[in-house]
Amino acid sequence: METSLKNIVSNHKGMTLLELIIVMVLIGIVSIFITGVMFYEMNLFHSLSNRTDKLQISRDALRMISRDIRQIMAPDSISQAYLNSIQFDDVDDFTIAYTFSNNQIFRNGDLLQNSVQNLEFEYFDSSGNQLTSPVSNPSQIRTISIDLTTSLSNNQSFNLATKIYPRNF
Repeated sequence: METSLKNIVSNHKGMTLLELIIVMVLIGIVSIFITGVMFYEMNLFHSLSNRTDKLQISRDALRMISRDIRQIMAPDSISQAYLNSIQFDDVDDFTIAYTFSNNQIFRNGDLLQNSVQNLEFEYFDSSGNQLTSPVSNPSQIRTISIDLTTSLSNNQSFNLATKIYPRNF
């Protein structure tokens, strides 16, 4: 029995060319599959990171606008109250203007955020009635509502809204 096993092992000296080619083809197929999965996962991560960044920038912009509007000095400190812009003096007597133009939000002429679909200000009097824009008598304003819509990837959008009650009114 030992001699026959020894003869079988000694006669088999290596792998054939066909076996090597089959192994190489299998390794190639597995490599292509793994590479495809890796690229898909990297693209998904990149897409979600961009979406998260845009949402955070939008939240920060809305937070800044809200904070500034809360600091309006008095009702008669609002000099312009339009649908897509507002201008007022804050408690430090500093003039602040927010405008929406060409899918961008500007604060005093400086770019605050881009990739914005829409920014709207709505104005309400002390009874909660909406004032038509542009507001002819800004001293009537007691509450300001902001609606911010941001463009995301894949033709998606995200809407943020808040209602602000300025502290000094």
